[in-house]
Amino acid sequence: MVEVSLIEQVKTGDLTAFEKLVQSTQQRGLNIAYGILNDPYDAEEVLQEAYLQVYHNIVKLKAPEAFRNWFAKIITHLAFRRSREKGRFKTVPLDYVSQVEDTFIDEPETIALKKEQQDRLIDALKTLPDEYKAALILREWEDYSYKEISEILDIPLGTVKSRIFSARKILLKKLGEEGF
Repeated sequence: MVEVSLIEQVKTGDLTAFEKLVQSTQQRGLNIAYGILNDPYDAEEVLQEAYLQVYHNIVKLKAPEAFRNWFAKIITHLAFRRSREKGRFKTVPLDYVSQVEDTFIDEPETIALKKEQQDRLIDALKTLPDEYKAALILREWEDYSYKEISEILDIPLGTVKSRIFSARKILLKKLGEEGF
């Protein structure tokens, strides 16, 4: 979580504080943008645009503790815009988005099985409608609460819950058909 004092320093124009802010939020921002766009170059461009908006508009942020959601909202909206411009919404590669690492070495057969399951999950994610995918990414990979997702995506709380429920249901059905 970004420290309130760091946000306050950035608001005064402190470039060193802004660099620290970028370093502490870069991975989360990249995960969100890449999860929506599935293109590392587009994700990096969206992240750069987001940091420009943050730099120019952070003085308007009334509550520094709201930075996390404000930043995610900027990235999400920019990524949606970029996606519409390019006319595509692709997959969410778990190997890129997920930060989870194995703490032990698996047998080759286990590694192959995990890779196969991961590939099937990615294929299933491709079938999700765009708005379901965004809500699911924010919830499952970035650990945002339903309320925070509602604020980020500018949709009612009930709609967030419905989209995440529907996304999970679609994934379970798709993966069940494939014997996951």
